Amino acid sequence: MNKISKNYWESHNIGKQIGEYADKLNLECIATGGNCDFIVKRFYNGMVAVLVSEFSECPDTLNEVAWVSIKLNSSWVESVELKFESTRKAMRFMASIKDSAAINVGELVAN
Repeated sequence: MNKISKNYWESHNIGKQIGEYADKLNLECIATGGNCDFIVKRFYNGMVAVLVSEFSECPDTLNEVAWVSIKLNSSWVESVELKFESTRKAMRFMASIKDSAAINVGELVAN
C-alpha cells in the first residue's frame, strides 16, 4: 500500500521527488487552480515562503537551481527572493525557518 501525502501533492502539479521531500521536511503545498502548484511554508503573520524554479513554477527535481520567495504580507506584493544552487538546499532552508516577522527578514537572509 502506498503512503498518501498529508498535503495531497499527488493530486497537484508537483512531481513525486519534490512532493516526497516536502513530506519529509513537513512543508505544505498549495494548489493555485492553474497549471502550477507550489511547496510553501506559512507563518502566523501572513508571511509565506514559496519554492519556485527559474520558470516561476514548482521545480521538477531536487538538483535544479531554485529560489525561495518570502512573501512579506498576505497580499504577496512585497517579497524577498533567495537563490539556491539546488532545490534540495532551498527546501532545507525553508524547513529551517522559524516563525518570522517582516522586520527581521534581513537578519534571516544574512544568516
